[in-house]
Amino acid sequence: MSNSRIRAEEAWVFKPDDRVVRMALSSETNWAILADQARNVYVLDDAGKLQWQAQLDLPILGVAAGDRGGLFICLLQDGTLVAFGRIGAERLRGM
Repeated sequence: MSNSRIRAEEAWVFKPDDRVVRMALSSETNWAILADQARNVYVLDDAGKLQWQAQLDLPILGVAAGDRGGLFICLLQDGTLVAFGRIGAERLRGM
């Protein structure tokens, strides 16, 4: 089987509250950060299990995940960066 195919046991499904508009993946841990249209942020582990979620006060223009999955960043509409740690604690908020 080619490495470019997803095997059935590796596939997972997650249903956010609204349409996903942004996504990033941590390259080493395969944890994902998703942002939906309703300003919710979700972090999923490599098995697709929800680890934490948060709702932000402004639309989310971008998301990023640190290589090791220890930092997740959101760029809000007003230029504010919000950084979360691996367990969802807000670590930084500023422009």
